Amino acid sequence: MLRARPALAGIAVVVGGAPSEPRPVVACSAEAASAGVRQGMRLKEAQSRCPEAIFLPEMPEQLHAAVTE
Repeated sequence: MLRARPALAGIAVVVGGAPSEPRPVVACSAEAASAGVRQGMRLKEAQSRCPEAIFLPEMPEQLHAAVTE
């Protein structure tokens, strides 16, 4: 996630879509996790726990590349 966007280093980031979507968090930065965001929770809940977070759409090809490196 951060390899593709180094400008997001040190920022609370949540991956999975917009908070208005009824979807789960796919991944999050350490900053978002320290605010209580967890993989699998609803995006709306993530927003309530970490309102300053930047929400990004799910990017399966980039996540797969990061895991397989």
